[in-house]
Parts: sequence; structure tokens; C-alpha cells
Amino acid sequence: MGRFIAAGIRSWAIHETKAGLASWPISSLAKAPQPLAQALAWFSCERVEPPAAAPMAPLRCHLLIGQPASGKSTLARSLAPLLSAPGDPPARVLSTDRIRQQLFGDAAVQGPWIEIQQQLHQRIQEAVAAGIPVIVDATHARRAWRLAITQGLPLPRPVEWIGWWLTTPLPTSLEWNQRRQRPVPVPVIEEMAAALADPHFGPCLAEGFAALCELTPSHQEGLEPLLRQELAALDRRIRAARLGRD
Repeated sequence: MGRFIAAGIRSWAIHETKAGLASWPISSLAKAPQPLAQALAWFSCERVEPPAAAPMAPLRCHLLIGQPASGKSTLARSLAPLLSAPGDPPARVLSTDRIRQQLFGDAAVQGPWIEIQQQLHQRIQEAVAAGIPVIVDATHARRAWRLAITQGLPLPRPVEWIGWWLTTPLPTSLEWNQRRQRPVPVPVIEEMAAALADPHFGPCLAEGFAALCELTPSHQEGLEPLLRQELAALDRRIRAARLGRD
């Protein structure tokens, strides 16, 4: 019982002290004893919380999707210069073929995928930390391969993943494949094209994409205007996709 009475007295004393100090005119603050002046200054000023830090804007990064010989590398070369404003660092194209070349001395050597994946993920993380948009140039023909980046990869800042799905017809890919210095085995192209065409496991927004752009590219002069048109529409498409999910 005594504890409650003592607590009540302390609470009343604090309240009365605050009220009394707050009634002092500010002009008499300079004449007050130093401890009392400090108390009066504390009670007479409102406590202002520092403003909350603004959330970091997401960095837009780009994931290419398509069977071998669908035009991904050509699209990456055309897309990269369009992603950065003057004075900003250029977008960085990360190609699994280039990583194989660096690791094994030959892009045709498949090598252990875990080594290639570790290098790819590390380079994505480094670019994102530096605020540099990336274009990931690989087939991403299976859902698990796409999810490993769009949802499974920890990144140092928010990222909006833009998917670029190259819906190149299979006969066109087979024709382009014959022109390559290192043709891909035809069964591999056919298998990946079938995986992408699967109505249940083909690319979709729910995999973690802010937007999914479907293109049927060609090796003609019209690719850059088409990419500019798609980039100009991205903000609207991302807003529409968010409204559809909400």
C-alpha cells in the first residue's frame, strides 16, 4: 500500500513541477539559478523528432529470357546504352557465356554451374551496391532459374526486376543458330523453347517481376526504337501491375 501512495506522490510532484516551471516567463530564464534554468528550458521546449529517412528508390535491373539463339545478346547490346542518363554509370551486361570464358577459358565449356552462379550473383550484388543497373544475359528458360535471381538473391538495396521475354519463333532461332561460331545443339534449343512455352510454368509477373516485356526481335534496324518505346511505357506498366496485385 505504501508503494502505491509513494508512487502517487511522485507522479503528483512531477506534474506540479512541470506546471509551475511552464508558467515562468521566458524573460526570467536568464535570472533563474542554473539548474532551474536548465529544467525550465527543457520543459518549455517541445521535443522534435528527427525526420525519418526517405526510403531508397528501387534500382531497375533487367533479366533476359529466351532460348539459345533468340537474340538476347543483340538485345542486351542495344538496351544497355538506353538505361543510363548522361553522366551516370553505364548499365552492366552480365553474361553467363562471358563468365564461362573467364572461368574455363572457353565459353563452350559448361563447367560446374555452382561456380558460374556464384560469380554471376556476386557481380549482380556488386553492381547493385554501386547503383549500376544490370542486364543479366542468360536463357532463364526454367522458372527455378528466374526465381533464383528475382526472389532468392539477397541484394543491398531494393531492385525492380524487368523481364524481357524474347518470343522468337523456334524456326528463327534454329536458323540464327546455324550462323553462330558455336552452334548450340538443336535438342537443347528445342527443350528450352518448350519450357518457355509451357502455359503453367512460362514467365509471369508473379515470379517477382515489376514488369514483363514480350518482344519478337530481329536483327534489323528497328530494334532500338522498339526498346525506347517499351522503356517509355515502363512506369505505366509497373503501376498497372501493382494495381492488379492489390
